[in-house]
Amino acid sequence: MVRQDSQPRAGARRLRAVPAAVATVVLLVAVAAGLSACSSATACTEVGCGSQVTFDLEYDLEAGDLYLVEVCVDDFCRTQTLEVPEDRDGALPVTEVGDLGLQTDRDIIYLALPDERDWSGTHVATLAVRDAEGRVVSEHEGDVDFESVQPNGTNCPPVCWLAEVNA
Repeated sequence: MVRQDSQPRAGARRLRAVPAAVATVVLLVAVAAGLSACSSATACTEVGCGSQVTFDLEYDLEAGDLYLVEVCVDDFCRTQTLEVPEDRDGALPVTEVGDLGLQTDRDIIYLALPDERDWSGTHVATLAVRDAEGRVVSEHEGDVDFESVQPNGTNCPPVCWLAEVNA
């Protein structure tokens, strides 16, 4: 015998409704968790950087020459003898020793600074460059303001500090 009424049995309706309700609750929980994760977490890249002060020299550094370089930012000082590299067919003409470096194609000297230090505000920067005979060929003393750089975005580390000085 075939049943003629259009109403399904009460038990059957309840079984179909329960999975729909469970699916709705699961969906709402998943959406809430997803929105919560999006609002509190920031995706950061892992680009690095280093804090430094760069001195753009008016003096022309000569290839093959040695220079005694003294650089300070406040109480952080470094002194090193640097040799200007010879031209090497397309290679970047850079010499680095410890925290000091020079780049001859642009006649700049730079000092790497401790990244864990906050370099915001005004600081005193000094530079003295002496040639092999001990003559001062470039010097500078003055205030310098650093700019913060965050290569991975404002809410992501690292924070690095950069300054450029004409000397």
